[in-house]
Amino acid sequence: MQVAVFGINLEQDQILASESLIAKVRSFLPYFDMVPLVTCNRFEVYINAPENGFLHRVFYEFLRSDLSPAILERSYLYFSYDCFYHLCKTTSGLDSAILGESEIQRQVKSAYLKAAKKKLPFCLHFLFQKALKIGKQIRTYFQLQNTCPKLTTFILNEVKSLYKTPSVLFVGNSQINQGIRSFFLKNKLSKITIATRFPRSSDVSFTELNNWPKYDVVICASKVNRKCIQPSIVADRKVLIFDLSSPAIVDSKVAEVKNVIFWPLYKINAYFSMQKESHASMIKKCLGEIAVLVEVQKEIFEKKERNRRIFQKKAS
Repeated sequence: MQVAVFGINLEQDQILASESLIAKVRSFLPYFDMVPLVTCNRFEVYINAPENGFLHRVFYEFLRSDLSPAILERSYLYFSYDCFYHLCKTTSGLDSAILGESEIQRQVKSAYLKAAKKKLPFCLHFLFQKALKIGKQIRTYFQLQNTCPKLTTFILNEVKSLYKTPSVLFVGNSQINQGIRSFFLKNKLSKITIATRFPRSSDVSFTELNNWPKYDVVICASKVNRKCIQPSIVADRKVLIFDLSSPAIVDSKVAEVKNVIFWPLYKINAYFSMQKESHASMIKKCLGEIAVLVEVQKEIFEKKERNRRIFQKKAS
């Protein structure tokens, strides 16, 4: 399988640079088909390429010329079925800060479908389609959605520890916020306001963000790419703020405001990373099952490749 993945584990302040990273990789590899994948903590490019010294040299030169030595330490490069295994592990949510979270499945699918608008080689189609299938199988078989800690439950518990009937401001109408909002409504928290850049009749505009101190809870999950929540005076009550956006849209100085309890994304990720330790046995079983499923797909892929070559030879 002639595929490779080049990746970098990103810090929060580097997410904004991900588009320029994609452009730089394309400039280094102008003739390669690729599928870029950017999440809240990683930048990856999946490429149709054989394992050889050329790619190693290209990415080494790319890292050395454009990025800092610190980023070099957080980079990785996998080829062939190691690349396939890595994508399956990623799509299953085993590499995510929140174990088993489903948002990564959507991100992988979205990245693939966007890249597939242009012609992609068979190996990249196979890689992504089968990785998405295996990710779904792992989630279903091990019931990751039921056994792993959930972001919605974590946020609800934090909110209920402070308020009985809080007023909640959702910043952005992303799928993450839609899921949290739905969960809140099921748990009878209905004093909800939604602020979006393009408000519908029931929403408010982003100008409402200037009034964030009047709300008990502010939950941000938007791709607006600027700091929308700025420090402001808060009255004698607690305000709970969650910033799930990547890059962050809450100014970090908000944490210094009296009566504000601030949960930035890196702090939430750190909390869930600690929770993953208690699921080490299940993670090991999941990885073992992924390895088995990858071997099955390896045989299928190689058989398809042999048949394709035979057909192409006959056709010529």
